[in-house]
Amino acid sequence: MAEFSYLRPLMTKGYIFDFPSQFTTKQISEFSEEDYDTVTQKSSELMKEIMEGNVIFWFIQDKLSKKIIGLVKFNFKNNTLNAKLDSSLSDEDAHEISFRIAEICTINLNLQKFTISSRINNKVYTELLNYYNTINDTLILKK
Repeated sequence: MAEFSYLRPLMTKGYIFDFPSQFTTKQISEFSEEDYDTVTQKSSELMKEIMEGNVIFWFIQDKLSKKIIGLVKFNFKNNTLNAKLDSSLSDEDAHEISFRIAEICTINLNLQKFTISSRINNKVYTELLNYYNTINDTLILKK
């Protein structure tokens, strides 16, 4: 985890990407729409994966409302990216966030090839196609 500590917080004009440890259980519960016990259990499992170096994970927070509006998770074990955004985001906001996710993949993590989750946000996927070629669910960095 220490090798990625420089990747927090990441900012855009209107959003902050930060590690789960920077958010309260209440904030996470409101975003995930899960009860406190479920969030606590999932957070514990996620922190174990993060500490083992298997996963890097950010919640995305609106700078003004302080509300969590999305997440980005990259699993190094199975080389898979997942990104979820609040469906009520404007196209402009979704583009701002999607562009930053593409930068995380190409610049910060230097991902050459990875699989996308079937649940990935469509706007994030579309932005990634500006940088990656796709074969089935695998993205390969354009040369």
